[in-house]
Amino acid sequence: MTTQATCPINVRRLLPGVVIAVALLVAACGGASGASSAATASAAAAAAAASPASAGPTPFAAWIEHQGFGASVGPNEVRRTALYISDHDGIEDLFNIDEDLALVTGIIEWLDTHPATACWADYHSQVRGYIATVRDGWTKARPIVANGGLVPQDVVKSALEASTAANDLPAPANCP
Repeated sequence: MTTQATCPINVRRLLPGVVIAVALLVAACGGASGASSAATASAAAAAAAASPASAGPTPFAAWIEHQGFGASVGPNEVRRTALYISDHDGIEDLFNIDEDLALVTGIIEWLDTHPATACWADYHSQVRGYIATVRDGWTKARPIVANGGLVPQDVVKSALEASTAANDLPAPANCP
């Protein structure tokens, strides 16, 4: 003879209430997290809108920090993109050319709004010039790519040369 254990609480009757309570808890926490994220985003946008020029020249370390892990927002990424287009004989789609343009435009805007301290002023000017060359090429190529064409070979060549030169610029010595 087997005995069956009995539970004084009917779990099946409680299950819908537990599911609803968990759903409400998750929704409440998610809402609070969203509000916090929105507040953080607003604060970051306000900080970005403030003119860094009014605070004085920007140290070289801020440029390095701006590029992020693996220099994903800097000359290294621009060079990587130009190398990809070169390796693929100018094949690029409109989405990617727009992303490439956004990257180089963002770098130029950052450099324009963050004047360099004296120790990296030459580097600042050179890297901006090289990246502007790439931007001008991508701007020229965009309507061609939008019409189904390839990035022109002169643009591919100049973008690769300029982005490589920007990426290979030696960091200024003794410049914090």
